[in-house]
Amino acid sequence: MGASFDSTKIKAKSISELKSAYVQVKQSRAWESGHGGYTGTFAETDSGLKIVGGLWEEKKAREHCIENHPKWEQAWAYQIGQDEWFVGAWCSS
Repeated sequence: MGASFDSTKIKAKSISELKSAYVQVKQSRAWESGHGGYTGTFAETDSGLKIVGGLWEEKKAREHCIENHPKWEQAWAYQIGQDEWFVGAWCSS
C-alpha cells in the first residue's frame, strides 16, 4: 500500500478550535474523495491531532512532518504563527 502526503493550514485561536476545524477538514476530504479508503487524504488518518510543540516556520514544519510522520497515524499540527497552524500527515493511498 502506498501513501500520499496531505496538508493544510488552519486558523485557530485555541487547541479546541484547531481540533474542531481539523475534523471539518477531515470530513470535507472524505466527502470530496469518497469513503472507499486509500484516498491519500486526511480522511484516512486516525482521529485526533498530535500537537508538535514550539513555534515553527511553515517550511520547516512541512519538512519535519514529511520526514518524521508515521504513515496512517493521526495528523500532526505545528503552530506557524499567532492563531495559525500547519497540519500534515502521510495517508494511505
